[in-house]
Amino acid sequence: MAKKLIGFIILLIILTSCRKDLSAPVLPFATPNTIGAQVDGAPASFDLNAHADTMYSERSGHILVVTAWDGPKGSSDYISFSIVSSNHIGVGTYSPSSFLYWQQSDSTAYSFSNASDVHLMITSETDSTVAGYFSGTVFQDYHDGTYKEHTITNGSFNVTLGAF
Repeated sequence: MAKKLIGFIILLIILTSCRKDLSAPVLPFATPNTIGAQVDGAPASFDLNAHADTMYSERSGHILVVTAWDGPKGSSDYISFSIVSSNHIGVGTYSPSSFLYWQQSDSTAYSFSNASDVHLMITSETDSTVAGYFSGTVFQDYHDGTYKEHTITNGSFNVTLGAF
């Protein structure tokens, strides 16, 4: 009986010493400076020069811009969105003031036509990072009356926060 009790105590000590700290925040990506999404159902990773910039303007208010490329700057796909608010931009749900997806294969910039089509949530903000989720539909209206759109889903970002 004493051997079973000692074995149980040793097992209990081992198990409790291996416990993870569950209070640490969970971010969308383990790797900082990453923006990812599905574009028309295909996975896309924007991790080159992924970052967020902030500024304050007396005329516009607080501004946050999140951007990244999926390869060499100027020759790959690009994603960018911004928030303009009279209040501090922190954890919460926002209607972005701009949302841009540049598709290098057809050299076209796609943007949203209606802010209600784009959803953006900041889930974590520190002095040096901002993270959250986004989704929406972007399109390009051609001069001949046709248009092409892209559906962006399961978007998430975890980027370094800087200033313009």
